[in-house]
Amino acid sequence: MRYSAVVLSVLALSLWSCDPKTDTGNTNVIEDTTQVVVVQDSLQFLSNNIKTNSSNSKYWFNRANYFLRRGGIKDALIDMKSAVRLDTNNTVYLNKYADLLVTTLDIENALTNYGKVLFLDSSNTKAYIGMARVYALVNNPGMATGYLQKAYEIDPHLSEAYFLEGMIYRSDYEETGREESIKRALSSFQTAVEQNPSYYSAYIQMGVINHRLQNDIALDYFNTAIAIEPNSTEAWYNKGKYFQDKQLFTEAKHCYRTVSDIDSLHSEAYYNQGYMKLIFEKELDSAIYFFDYTTQVDSLHIYAYNNLGLAFERNGEIEKAKSAYRKAIDINPDFKLAKKNLNIISK
Repeated sequence: MRYSAVVLSVLALSLWSCDPKTDTGNTNVIEDTTQVVVVQDSLQFLSNNIKTNSSNSKYWFNRANYFLRRGGIKDALIDMKSAVRLDTNNTVYLNKYADLLVTTLDIENALTNYGKVLFLDSSNTKAYIGMARVYALVNNPGMATGYLQKAYEIDPHLSEAYFLEGMIYRSDYEETGREESIKRALSSFQTAVEQNPSYYSAYIQMGVINHRLQNDIALDYFNTAIAIEPNSTEAWYNKGKYFQDKQLFTEAKHCYRTVSDIDSLHSEAYYNQGYMKLIFEKELDSAIYFFDYTTQVDSLHIYAYNNLGLAFERNGEIEKAKSAYRKAIDINPDFKLAKKNLNIISK
């Protein structure tokens, strides 16, 4: 089955979409149990609770959220399944379990569990959005927007629904190039931030789209995203790319350095600095440094190896250039650009 690449990027959002205090499920909604007692070893504390009373669904739910906050999807899924088994009518559990199933691409079971939620509570907007997310993921935008409309009928102020709608339209634009779709995507993202002015991801999307359309307002959206999440490498990187494409290299470098300060393993921040040094500033030694550093951070970065080869070649270091081109080809034997470059200097 082919999944929508754009919609795949919002899967992580589903993991945190079920706040027990705001879930509109049935009367079996629990208190906010996502906040656990802070102890020296919280995992041991949570596990001891389960060991003491394994029939208490709340304890399994709490530990699932512990794993989830640390990226342990597999462990979270196991514990959430236990919580659902012990409390089959709890819409909070069912929604969160379905969200986890979506992230593992267990589509059939995800739909089944969202369906259970809607059977128990036909006004549960989180389940409608979950269903929409699944159908968007499997490239069925008609069904996806249908479920979103049902959510809007219950609550017209659902920022998450408008964001997902924007991603659906963006996906359509990526696949078809329809200008109407990109306009609708921007409109949906704008509505999302009108409902929730702190919706970071919507500002990022509006920035990326406007950057692609060469609209300078993109910078405003990236700046707003940074104001919301100052340590977001995504926002700083996109801002840097905006400046780079405007050939404002001093500003771009500042953004990329900020990215590296936040995440020293962010390969693209180093790669783009190398690209500017090679193509625009003609500083070959600096270009070599950045491309080489990129390959240390990401040993499979074929474009870094190719451009490292190009920098070596222009610097008169032919054997080193050949070695770099060969490394790119070893990683991807079909990489035509590196093959072409190697062939030229091997004659």
